[in-house]
Amino acid sequence: MAETVYPDLQATVFPDAVPAGVADELPDLYSSLPCTLEWFACHDRLEPQGACVLDGPRHVLLFRVEGDTVEVLNKTFRIAPADAARACGALFRALPQARRIHLEVMFPPAELRLARRTLNSTDHMVAHLPGSVEAYTATLGKSTRQNLRLYENRLRRDHPDVSVRTIRPAERSRELFDRFLEWKRERFAAQGRAIMWDTETGLSEGFVELARRRGEVQLVSAGGDDLSILFAFPVGHAMYGAQAAFRPDCERYRLGLLAYYWLAGDAIGRGLSELNLMWGTG
Repeated sequence: MAETVYPDLQATVFPDAVPAGVADELPDLYSSLPCTLEWFACHDRLEPQGACVLDGPRHVLLFRVEGDTVEVLNKTFRIAPADAARACGALFRALPQARRIHLEVMFPPAELRLARRTLNSTDHMVAHLPGSVEAYTATLGKSTRQNLRLYENRLRRDHPDVSVRTIRPAERSRELFDRFLEWKRERFAAQGRAIMWDTETGLSEGFVELARRRGEVQLVSAGGDDLSILFAFPVGHAMYGAQAAFRPDCERYRLGLLAYYWLAGDAIGRGLSELNLMWGTG
């Protein structure tokens, strides 16, 4: 396997292949769902062609070359501006045909101190989790805490046998997603709204496969029936809460609010330190 080492940058570039084991470092290095092989394959529909590995500190950037553009596949990952600049320098040296590098960063682009053009920006909803559910609950606003108690008491009063469990969906991913989709459509149709799953081509298939490969599902059930479904993805020290839906006749319990609160508690119980709701709770 060809490789080029740049001692001054503490960088090694593998232009034509990803060395065995290198991609496996991504979850623990970055605790980021959009920075996993499963996300690249299922959401982005891309396979990496090469890797740029930095030391001091350690970073692994997977990439593809499209014409004269290097597309770094890593997304929503923490890297310091100086380290991102080192990676860009190594990639430009190793790939002389490259005229630009497409790289997503989590710092103001001006800090990169390279010639650049900003194409887009976005915000994620991220909560830093303390060591206990009690401490997390104390960080919530007074009205939120009151609502959590109100709706959970209402739910348990009407459904004394209610249970919350987490499963690996595996081959049930399609079945659970279809039920999720049915509930989502019914609730949104009542509001005269369309859901993104029906407007964005191919999104559903990719999500089902992503859930099958590395997802979990939180199921809230009572009386032998599921009341809500939440798709989640633990990665490194983070829990990603991707999408939730509940049975339309359960609106009075605000199961979306409760499900994400219970997800935070589950993450804390596992010793995770971050709850990432990405672009919103859907």
